Amino acid sequence: MKYDAIVVLSFGLSKFNTFPIFTEESMAKAYSLFRHRRAPFLIISDFFSSNFDYEADKMKSYLNFIEIPNKNILKGDKGILNLAKVLEKKKCKHILIIIPDFKEKEIRKIAKKTLNNYDVYFSIVISNINERYKRYSLNKLSLAIREGKINKQHKIFQRYSLKEIYKKKNLLYQKFGFTDFKKQKVDFWSGRFITFFAIDIHKKIYILKFPLFKKDRKMFRREISLMEDLKKEDFLPKIIDKEMDKELIWLLYALVPGKPAGKFSKELSFSKFCFNDNFIDDCIANMRKMRESKKIVKTRHYKMDSKKYSNKLSNLISEAEKVGKKQLPKKLYQAENFLQKNIKIFDKDKVVFSHNDLHPGNLIINNHKVFFIDFEHACLNNIAFDFCFFYVLLWLKPRLQQRFYNKFWESLEEKDRREFEFIFLYSYLYFLVWLFFFTVLWKQSIKPVVYKKARQYVFDEITRILDNKKQP
Repeated sequence: MKYDAIVVLSFGLSKFNTFPIFTEESMAKAYSLFRHRRAPFLIISDFFSSNFDYEADKMKSYLNFIEIPNKNILKGDKGILNLAKVLEKKKCKHILIIIPDFKEKEIRKIAKKTLNNYDVYFSIVISNINERYKRYSLNKLSLAIREGKINKQHKIFQRYSLKEIYKKKNLLYQKFGFTDFKKQKVDFWSGRFITFFAIDIHKKIYILKFPLFKKDRKMFRREISLMEDLKKEDFLPKIIDKEMDKELIWLLYALVPGKPAGKFSKELSFSKFCFNDNFIDDCIANMRKMRESKKIVKTRHYKMDSKKYSNKLSNLISEAEKVGKKQLPKKLYQAENFLQKNIKIFDKDKVVFSHNDLHPGNLIINNHKVFFIDFEHACLNNIAFDFCFFYVLLWLKPRLQQRFYNKFWESLEEKDRREFEFIFLYSYLYFLVWLFFFTVLWKQSIKPVVYKKARQYVFDEITRILDNKKQP
């Protein structure tokens, strides 16, 4: 959804002139939404502050440093109670207010009274502060912030400072002679990583990638190590530089020229230009290289076992219920029950090296050659996983789907064919549940005809598999 403005609230500064952690989280969320073009303006306002002008300058300076232009930052008129003045001046009707969880009820109540002529939406930031601070009065909370007591992040949610990321980015740009690639300066898509697009004097384009959360360091190091292990292969990007040992880790690699194989959030499949035999053949060749690469990939890459499958399957169902706000069709629960009863199957099959995230955005096509990118989810998995990921995305083209199946089968050795036959049914059923989940998650962005056809495909295939209890 798009808004006319996003409101970020200030809650005071510590004696060290630092923001409480939930204010930094709010600015980070506003930054992400702004970069996704969800609103043209960010409005800085305060909740309780006797020195808002100074705080506003600090917030504006912070937002400027992370490259949000001055013209897109507006200053509220001292307090959420007076927010309507700036909204009226800019003719804003639909606004999003980013608020910490422990003041949600209070801010909603104020907004209902003072902003009743506007369409107001709320985005909640998990504050992760000590429970006793959440019960403080405004005066006591202000004092706790002033004394710097509210500045510790929960371990799971520890975030790298955007300011520190931008400092490192500027140093690397200076070192390599980069400037921002104007067509696409920054990508904040996943919410877990931030990538910058840079260009050098020879017009070559590069990607600089940072993790946003400290808990993702291990995954990111694994991705970098993997790209190092596979650097001789021709289906993934070339690493230019990296940092794996310091607190803030990063990866710089050459952008693969070309275009993504589609927009999954709109099409739930590949784009039309991918529906050809060359695309199928090249993807199968890349999958074969990855399977054979297990010999050179070191054992630090984790394995997908039955427990992980069970958890992921349960999460798909529960998240679909949560997003859709209702019970799912009966067929989905039947598919889940069938898979959960047979979940140990995933411990019995041979494992190979798998990309694990072959959605269209991770396949780049350049001169009829397909490159695989973004290996953060790569691991050891069953021989049918990457195949089924790709296979289910061909649901719009049954002929190509069958050709893909036949060609993949031909690429397998005899012993691998037996493994594939054994596990295919279960992996395919898992991905049917996965595809249904995304019809729920992205219902608003998918074309109505695609939404309807995709769901019917899922129901028909689940019915066929469960009724016949045989391989599709």
